[in-house]
Amino acid sequence: MAKPCERISHPWRHIPFLLVFTSIAVMICARIVYIQNYDERVQRDKTAAHYTRTIPITAPREDILDRHGELLATSVPVAAVVADPHYFALNESSYQILADKLGMSAEAIRQKIDKRRDKRFVYIKRHAPFDVGETIRGMKIKGISVQREYKRHYLIGEALATVAGLTDIDDHGIAGVEKSFNYIMRGKDGKKLVFTDLHGRIINDAGFAQVPHPGEPLFLSLDKGLQYKTHQLVKAAVIKTQSKAGIAVVLDARSGEILAMVNSPSFNPNDRQSFLSGIHRNRAAVDAFEPGSTVKPFAMAALLEHELVSLRQSIDTSPGYDRLSNDGGDDYVIRDVRNFGVLSVPEVIIKSSNVGISRLVRKLEAQQLWQAFSRLGFGQLPGIRFPGEAKGRLSHYQGWSQTRQATLSYGYGLSSSALQLAYAYTVFANGGRAVRPSLIKLNDSERLLDQRVFRPEVIQDVRRMMRSVVGPQGTAPLAKVPGYTVAGKTGTVRKSGAAGYETDRYLSIFAGMIPASKPQLIAVVALDEPTAGDYYGGQVAAPVFAEIMAYAVRSLGISEDEPLVPTDKEPFYTFKNN
Repeated sequence: MAKPCERISHPWRHIPFLLVFTSIAVMICARIVYIQNYDERVQRDKTAAHYTRTIPITAPREDILDRHGELLATSVPVAAVVADPHYFALNESSYQILADKLGMSAEAIRQKIDKRRDKRFVYIKRHAPFDVGETIRGMKIKGISVQREYKRHYLIGEALATVAGLTDIDDHGIAGVEKSFNYIMRGKDGKKLVFTDLHGRIINDAGFAQVPHPGEPLFLSLDKGLQYKTHQLVKAAVIKTQSKAGIAVVLDARSGEILAMVNSPSFNPNDRQSFLSGIHRNRAAVDAFEPGSTVKPFAMAALLEHELVSLRQSIDTSPGYDRLSNDGGDDYVIRDVRNFGVLSVPEVIIKSSNVGISRLVRKLEAQQLWQAFSRLGFGQLPGIRFPGEAKGRLSHYQGWSQTRQATLSYGYGLSSSALQLAYAYTVFANGGRAVRPSLIKLNDSERLLDQRVFRPEVIQDVRRMMRSVVGPQGTAPLAKVPGYTVAGKTGTVRKSGAAGYETDRYLSIFAGMIPASKPQLIAVVALDEPTAGDYYGGQVAAPVFAEIMAYAVRSLGISEDEPLVPTDKEPFYTFKNN
């Protein structure tokens, strides 16, 4: 009889089930570990990211100071009102509250928000008054925060505007010294982490993500008081003479430092609504013009340097004009204001005779005159690092005709800025060497003297001629400053138009120095197109020079030097009646 089937046990058949259960257990344990250690961190990070925000921190722009440390420009705190569109309330009251505080319309705010609903950061208003910003901060409006930023303030307003320039809404320099020296004053911006609440409002700082670093203050060579007063005087002269514009530059004759540089018309840099296109230019540095008779002393110095004339010589300027042939065959006529007849060499400068200087300068080789002008800086940048500064124009002597050389001797056919002209005049204060101008305050050892152009004795002779220009027989007695000797030269330049030089548009100039016995200040004053009657440089520009210098010598403590009688070292030239 067959035996019933027996159940046979196989332990290995349970292994797959064990493996499945073990895998499930491992997965459950791993999930528990992940949730406890990793997912919690991720969620925490997500939560932190949701309630923290990085905001930019603007580094304060450093101040502009004058040579004495007096404040010229500074950055004052203002407020930037910012919205987070994700949280900003949509009710009308929120719009209206902001509108009332910020002086805006509710509709303007609504449009700003609606255009950037998908963003987390929208400027509602920048450069709001700081106290207004603090008021809004205290109101705790849902989705609104207030940040501190800075706005530039200029203490002497339009008197400094064309030199200082401007900054943009982010306090970056965009014009003038604000632009050219931005890298000095502008610091490095930072970033700050902040905690926000459910409504997006900042509730606490979480520290700096990047620490801001301030810049360095900028010390200009300007004298604040002299800059302000010079601007007042030039502005008044523009109004009185009904000129198109006026400019003035005052240099320390020994160091080349610019003590004042003004332009009129100007603008109020603290009120952008007063800004008009064209009046922001620093004409004194960026506009070039033909300097006219103010360059005659340089031509005379070149003649004396090469010993081609002597002070005892005379020259006949009759009949008051000279006719030269151009290369094209047409005659070019050089004229004086009247027939001066026979003049001594000094009187050519004192009377400002175009005929006399152009006849004398024919004794020079073209290269000799060009070399003198070139070494004085004409046709080259003054190098004060001002945006757009003019280099003027001085053509190479190889292209000069006889007419060109003649007209160059009395300042036509070349161009310079007022700053360049003032720079060239420093040659009369430094023994025949010009000193480079600077808009930055210098140490005593930092002045940069150029190569010698003229011998010291030549400089003394020409400076005596220029002293007599300010005398009763000269063209600029109105440039005299009581108690001080003054030396200078007038220029009355016909401006060119489409049809050539015009007879009713002039640039009136006076360039001079004080005290003439030992010059400490150089100044150039120019009035563009005076229309109220007089237009000669000695009539309209020289009096402004005298007013500026009268203030400058007092404010800077420069001692009087006017002798009671002529001396052997500083003789007066004598004249016959013409």
